[in-house]
Amino acid sequence: MKLSGTNVDSHCVLHHCDNRKCCNPKHLFIGTRSENNADKVSKGRQARGERLKQTKLAIADIVAIRSSPLPDKKLANDYGVTYGHIYKIKKMKKWAYV
Repeated sequence: MKLSGTNVDSHCVLHHCDNRKCCNPKHLFIGTRSENNADKVSKGRQARGERLKQTKLAIADIVAIRSSPLPDKKLANDYGVTYGHIYKIKKMKKWAYV
């Protein structure tokens, strides 16, 4: 929820309880958009991996890619992604949580 007003446009109402419909003042606190994003990430509500609509790969695919002896270019072709994406998966720069 965004607060209106000239001095608070960049602030949001955050929830300790993580229930967006909650309006209990004891469960709410004010934070910046940056703090709101950090709160979302720290509580695991950031969409990533299979939760993203545009994702072509599943967790099982990531495991298979990392353990495959096939060349990265072959894997990229097989999975319909770029060579760079395969490279970043293997170097733990993408899908690092898997």
